[in-house]
Amino acid sequence: MAVSIRGDKSICLPVSSEEQYQQLIANNHNYRAYLLQLYAKYPEIFPREMEAGFSFHDWVVSSKQELSMRRIKLKANQQVYQLRPDFIMPYMVGKTDEIDKPMYLRQFGVPFDALSYVFGRKYLDKINCIFRTKVFENIFDSIY
Repeated sequence: MAVSIRGDKSICLPVSSEEQYQQLIANNHNYRAYLLQLYAKYPEIFPREMEAGFSFHDWVVSSKQELSMRRIKLKANQQVYQLRPDFIMPYMVGKTDEIDKPMYLRQFGVPFDALSYVFGRKYLDKINCIFRTKVFENIFDSIY
């Protein structure tokens, strides 16, 4: 379970594609079944209080990514968590497939201006945003 610096709570869900994600969020019954299946298989990505149950709370729409996301409310403590698909980076700075190669090169010390030259300015802004946050340390440690 990941908690952002501001204290907002989010859970990163593994999904196979954007299409699968769109199908999941379109049907509450299927989405709930998917969440329960994930909870049974990967309880470590959910808060401990999830075992007492949850309800769908509301929707959040990312203006950066034009993506709708559900939020759930835990029955045990009334905490609200945002459900973010794994193809979106934290803080909605970009899609993972857009910035995986620049992040890979950055671990070898490739300067930002070189990354900007090769991948374009829009990727530099996204990478800078990630590197300025503590989130990058968690992402980098888990990937490499």
